[in-house]
Amino acid sequence: MPDEFDLTLLVGDGTALPAIGRWLDEMRPGARAIVLIEVADIEEERHLPTAANAAVLWLHRDGQPADTGTLLPEALRSMVLPAGDVQAWLAGEVDTIRTLRAHLLDERGFRREQVRRPGIATRQGRRASASGGSGIAAGPCLRSGAHSPAAMTTMAHRQRLP
Repeated sequence: MPDEFDLTLLVGDGTALPAIGRWLDEMRPGARAIVLIEVADIEEERHLPTAANAAVLWLHRDGQPADTGTLLPEALRSMVLPAGDVQAWLAGEVDTIRTLRAHLLDERGFRREQVRRPGIATRQGRRASASGGSGIAAGPCLRSGAHSPAAMTTMAHRQRLP
């Protein structure tokens, strides 16, 4: 896990919980992290042990469909990120991730060359390629106990903030 950042921003939906848990578990003591996680309701919240200085914000859909895609973008837009070297890791449904990525690029000033674009899950259960097209079928959602960030669909962003 990269350790050269002032802050790690982890943003994901319920399918990202195992990977977010792994990120937090592997962070060095005192490392700063802000975590945004969208879940159905309070019943889906989990204890995420970490030695990092992490602030976790749980966003509840409260009966709304998982593919509405508004909670994470609204929460990220409303955040004031501290100055410094920020790393953002995004995982979830393709349209939501594209919205989050666009926000980071267009509104937060992240540069495109700082954005890694692996395949990400779509609402139809297929993978989208880096070019935005459909690819191979995605595997089943990760369940608790499957903690590999490499197994998640992700985008990583790196930005040096003023």
